Amino acid sequence: MPSRLEGWDYGAPGAYFITACTYRRRPVFGVVEGERVLLSALGALTAACVSRLSDSGRHVALQAAVVMPDHVHLLIDRDGTDVGAPTVDDLVRAFKARTTHGARRAGVLAPGVPLWQRGFFDRIVRSAQERTALVAYIETNPWRWTLRRGGVS
Repeated sequence: MPSRLEGWDYGAPGAYFITACTYRRRPVFGVVEGERVLLSALGALTAACVSRLSDSGRHVALQAAVVMPDHVHLLIDRDGTDVGAPTVDDLVRAFKARTTHGARRAGVLAPGVPLWQRGFFDRIVRSAQERTALVAYIETNPWRWTLRRGGVS
């Protein structure tokens, strides 16, 4: 999967805002009610995989995240202390594989049914102000979801 910004080293230390969408944007992770996401079993499994992104040995710190019905937003920091640390592409690929395999093992995703859309969207976070704005965006995503749908979840 090619990097989004040509010439950028996605193994470099820094902060990244990532959005991964479900296959055909199916709302399989839950429903939004008011300002909260009520996660399905698949959504809860995905949220557990999100929380493990900061596990030791990955050189990644999860700053903010939200599992929405049809996508996931992540704000991560790569510390870059280990030359062999996974790139952003590696991290997202492993995250998607872990959720897909976990969902199949748990019986909440049928064999052969894709969970994720190909690729992902990313943004390199370049300032403290941008980071603050992205954290707010992630935290208020369920509320904005409800607004876009006329207040009906």
